[in-house]
Amino acid sequence: MSELKPCPFCGGTNICTEKGINLNYCDSCSAEANIEHWNTRPIEDDLRKRIVELVSSNMVMAKGVLDLKARIAELEEKQRWIPVSERLPEFNQDVTVIFYDGTISNGHFYESFDFVLEKNNGVYFDDRGRDPQIWHEAIAYWKYEDLPEVQE
Repeated sequence: MSELKPCPFCGGTNICTEKGINLNYCDSCSAEANIEHWNTRPIEDDLRKRIVELVSSNMVMAKGVLDLKARIAELEEKQRWIPVSERLPEFNQDVTVIFYDGTISNGHFYESFDFVLEKNNGVYFDDRGRDPQIWHEAIAYWKYEDLPEVQE
């Protein structure tokens, strides 16, 4: 016979067996059951299986939460105001900039460091941008207007 489980009522481990009458009983609380039924605990067994399922499911969800938090951080980073001293935008991107005088403008940043601004319902070409240094002298912060495609 396999090792007897503790008493299902008091948790006692001093379980006695009376083979002549086919009985197990707890010496602590006197609970008793047939020998073949003492280790049978269908509700307890089902609950243990369910706990294993829930823990496994929880681990999958926790991983999903961590993945989502990482994605949120990635998107927040792309939408924050980035100091020009930190880095310039990627080429050929629509950006919004804040000039040192406080002016906010939308525009497009080209590979030649040119910057085309929308000003007063018109288009203004800022050719000072040909020198990357002008970005550091005139523009304080920038951010992408639309997020660039993220590689998955």
